[in-house]
Amino acid sequence: MHPAVLPTPDGREQPVLRIRTRSTTKLLWLATATVYGLGCLRQIYVLAFGAETPLGNMRFLDLNDEFTLPAWYTSALLLAAAFLLAVHAAAARNRGSPSRSWWSLSAIFAYLSLDEATLIHERGMDLLPNTFTGFLALRWVIIAAPILVVVGLAYIPFLRRLPPRYAWRFILAGVVYVGGALGMEIVGGYLYSTRGMGKATYLAITIEEGMEMAGACLFISALMSLLVREAPVLTLRNE
Repeated sequence: MHPAVLPTPDGREQPVLRIRTRSTTKLLWLATATVYGLGCLRQIYVLAFGAETPLGNMRFLDLNDEFTLPAWYTSALLLAAAFLLAVHAAAARNRGSPSRSWWSLSAIFAYLSLDEATLIHERGMDLLPNTFTGFLALRWVIIAAPILVVVGLAYIPFLRRLPPRYAWRFILAGVVYVGGALGMEIVGGYLYSTRGMGKATYLAITIEEGMEMAGACLFISALMSLLVREAPVLTLRNE
């Protein structure tokens, strides 16, 4: 990332911020691997030695708790995706292309970022009776699954308008993220309700959080790559 200048029609030089997408993507994956790796080491440590050790249970690295490093990092990834989607929306509007889907996706990811940090979805469990067990032990999935299907179907035309290469990258990122956030969440809820917080439950949680981070990284990478293609030069205007 480094500043440059861009000539304007009136002959003045306008500052431009250039971002090296490949280097940024590598740095993103490195940061993700670091945060996730620390979370995994914490899980292994607690399973091996318990929480009553000189280091305690290192809750700030817990992959399955709020107000921790992994929770903050995942929330930041989703917020970064929301920002890039908003940039895509602005670029589409400047080209005269439809931008509503980009804006709505940006709003969705901004909400997901907020939810990751505050666990709003778990408050939704209070809307349903506490009588579900097994795969429906985490009751919020009963509400989330139909919403996910509706949103997914609504965005099929949007995906069709994208270049095929990027459409498939978006789909892959979505499958990985949802597979963790919803799929492995269901598995983890089932294991917790039937076996308690044992090794299998810890493993499911670890996989879930890793898939969420990986899905967000894949999506951010695809968004940056598409932005280079669709809007190679972006400027800010005081309007």
